[in-house]
Amino acid sequence: MKKKTNKKEEEQQDPTYDLDRIRIRSAYQKLLEHLLHACPDSTFEDLDTFLYDTIHMNEPETTTVPIKAGDYVNAFYDRDGEWYNAKVFKILSRGRLSIIYEGYHQKEIIENIMVERIPTAAELENTNKVYYEKKTNLLNYMEAPMSSVTSSGAVAGGLLHIMAGTVGNAHIVEWLLYNDARFDQRNSGGYTPFHCACASGHLDVVVVLLNYGASHVKRTMITKQSGYDLAKYYQHDDIVEYFEQQTKQQVHFERSSGSSGYRS
Repeated sequence: MKKKTNKKEEEQQDPTYDLDRIRIRSAYQKLLEHLLHACPDSTFEDLDTFLYDTIHMNEPETTTVPIKAGDYVNAFYDRDGEWYNAKVFKILSRGRLSIIYEGYHQKEIIENIMVERIPTAAELENTNKVYYEKKTNLLNYMEAPMSSVTSSGAVAGGLLHIMAGTVGNAHIVEWLLYNDARFDQRNSGGYTPFHCACASGHLDVVVVLLNYGASHVKRTMITKQSGYDLAKYYQHDDIVEYFEQQTKQQVHFERSSGSSGYRS
């Protein structure tokens, strides 16, 4: 008789499944190392938390699961001001619960605003699965461009060029800028991170870079194009429109200072 295996066991027996996890773990570690080189005052823990937040950005708010009898919760104990694990025994009227604290077998009545529901194992597994999928998607997208970055390149600004251009992640770009990445340094092709963002069509990154002082008048070394020129050449209409609106709003400044604006 053939032994039955569940999906989890099949995944664990599949060598490609293990290799994929190893690859993703390695890519994630490499990204953390590059970020650490670029942001030496940060810790791995800081960066890990930052990347977790990055992966979960723009998610819709999760629906609150109502508490029911049998659920496990963290409950406030007003006699010592601490929180303890407890099990909900019964739902009472007027927003109250009957609970039993772990290790304390007497029932207590508590307001439901003084408890936090603990997710079930299945809910946690699903949350972890969704996070892993998002993490995999992010790293798969970054893996090829990240492979060209060395530690010294990350310090010199190579990582910022990739995040601003190929990847286009405004959250990571802002993190790097906040940690003193050099926003006007050129790469080997003569592009600044601002040029990379304009050429790749990442308006949110363009705005972040400008807010941190990136130059909109600096031109590429070889083709002598400005950010506006690049956005127009690659038909990124939203960036072109943004530049033109900014130029109109700064007419007085341009006339008084002699600047030629965003379209120079």
